[in-house]
Amino acid sequence: MIIYYWYIIIIKDTPTDIQAHVNYLSHNICIEHKPAPANSGFYYITWLLAGFSCDYTLLLKIAVVFLGLSWGATALLSTYAGLHLSSWENEYENQIKHSDFSILSTLLVAIISCIIFPIIVSRSTLYLGLFPPNVYHNSTWLGGLPWTIVIFFLGTYQLRAESQKLRFEILIGILLIISAWFKPSFAFVFVPSYALLRVAHTRWGLLPSLVLPFSLSLLPVVVFVIGQVLWIAAFPQTNPSKDDAHFAFAFPAGWRYAMPYLPWDRALIRFGSSFFLPAVAYYLRPDWLKHVSHKLALLCTIVGFLLFMLVYETGERSTHGNLLWQCFYANHIVYWIIILSAINWKPSSSIEKRQRIILFIVIIINIVSGLIYLTSIIIKRDYS
Repeated sequence: MIIYYWYIIIIKDTPTDIQAHVNYLSHNICIEHKPAPANSGFYYITWLLAGFSCDYTLLLKIAVVFLGLSWGATALLSTYAGLHLSSWENEYENQIKHSDFSILSTLLVAIISCIIFPIIVSRSTLYLGLFPPNVYHNSTWLGGLPWTIVIFFLGTYQLRAESQKLRFEILIGILLIISAWFKPSFAFVFVPSYALLRVAHTRWGLLPSLVLPFSLSLLPVVVFVIGQVLWIAAFPQTNPSKDDAHFAFAFPAGWRYAMPYLPWDRALIRFGSSFFLPAVAYYLRPDWLKHVSHKLALLCTIVGFLLFMLVYETGERSTHGNLLWQCFYANHIVYWIIILSAINWKPSSSIEKRQRIILFIVIIINIVSGLIYLTSIIIKRDYS
């Protein structure tokens, strides 16, 4: 991905959020010493790796390398997590060594999860209006992606363990803060989803015992996000729109305010395209929802979409789609988990064999869509 980003950003100068974020770092933070945005992780990491240089060109090259490495880290972490998740699903968790085939197939799934994209339904706009599992143009979302994989993996481990380990709750809390430092969106879906499943897996009389684990794993990031909101209020100049935006409730908030350019019929088609793979997978294999990993992934997806549909930002930020990002994180995980289970699916009947063929056809179509989208960015110099 470093080569891909180097070509589209450095050589082709394709307009993306990456250049805008680097320009803010170079001019506003470095030269004018203005406050950084509340989600400042990408900015400070890039600045640090550039030796605190203010040179825009150097910072942009460092950002390209950093984001390419973020995709690599996501694939490697997904491979490691995928091997364990597959073991848990197939109930051979005591098996320490994995075969070369299982390692390669899990790595392949991890790579596919980084290029897969919803079925393309429009020639003019390939991205806008969708809820894709991958976003290639936004540096803060990309910087937070590897952390979401680890958080999801640890959350799954804790939910399925007979006795939860407090040190993992602490680790989840730390990683959620790091993830929110880049972009708080994943916390929006993981915190309520993880909490609901922990409560559901706990007997009524033992619910008070969840106070300490939640205080270690979930409360810190809630406080951190509140701090980010207060930071934006205290330093409105870090808000690109520079208006007095706040959160409000409505239905359907997302389609009405974040996607006003889409007629209802097109919005519904893009919705169907975005969630077609999960819908087909869980229709064919509803038993996958018995596994904690699928429960957590699907619940995060549902929570993310409900948040998008019920909450919006006022002012100029209403059309920025800032309550879409959590949907993208959740969809990345649910697509990854589904493909991982599909690879490990061993049909026991002719009907299941036909079902697996159908599911793989849908997966392949989504892979081809991803390759078309990545190619389109190169050709059109436009990610939308």
